[in-house]
Amino acid sequence: MHADVPVLIAAAGIGSRLGMNLPKALVEVNGRSILERLLTDVLADERDVRLIVGFRADEVIACARRVRDDVIIVRNPSFRDTSVRHSFWLAARHIRQSCIVIDGDTLVDPRAYRAFRQRAASMDTLIGITPSSTTDAVFTRLSPDGSHITSFTRTEPQSHEWCGVAKLSPRLFDQKHDYVFQCIDAALPAPAHVLEVAEVDTQADLALAEAFARRIDAMPPMARLAAVASRAVPLPLAA
Repeated sequence: MHADVPVLIAAAGIGSRLGMNLPKALVEVNGRSILERLLTDVLADERDVRLIVGFRADEVIACARRVRDDVIIVRNPSFRDTSVRHSFWLAARHIRQSCIVIDGDTLVDPRAYRAFRQRAASMDTLIGITPSSTTDAVFTRLSPDGSHITSFTRTEPQSHEWCGVAKLSPRLFDQKHDYVFQCIDAALPAPAHVLEVAEVDTQADLALAEAFARRIDAMPPMARLAAVASRAVPLPLAA
């Protein structure tokens, strides 16, 4: 079990781009909701998990309670008019130590998360990145050796994108920005860690997430461990 570090899951949004009238955390991928996968597969060893809810909050809470009864619920009553940054701020405003943040619409390979968590244990800041694939990516400019994020861009495609998983100072969310990546700007340059994830913002993303979940669910445990070990430390990237 990990040392206690607060883990914040943002699951308050409407998910309008996906067009399902359903919180994206409740979307089923290969037979299980994203939230269930996060709570049972990815965060099973985390003792301080805080779930921020808003749209159809009771259903999101019920989903969480079915699999874990120790999740702390944080409500964002202004979810229709605020961003993920505000949700994280609500959950982090009384936290003093660095915390882990995860977008509730993101599938994460459980073994990859454990490698991230192990590395993050000795750091105050660690930013998750993944090979670029989503339809609305926040791309990351990296240092020549691929070890640090130097800046973000939405207009210049890069090899990797911000993946919605990070260990950060909670004070970053005190900034009045619209987006989380804008808050992270204040911490750059910062160490990067390559994660295998699938984010669901659109129907096209959902199709990719289905394939991702099937691949992860079908992989034998030892094969999954070997696959993650090969990605645990970012390798130098071509310029």
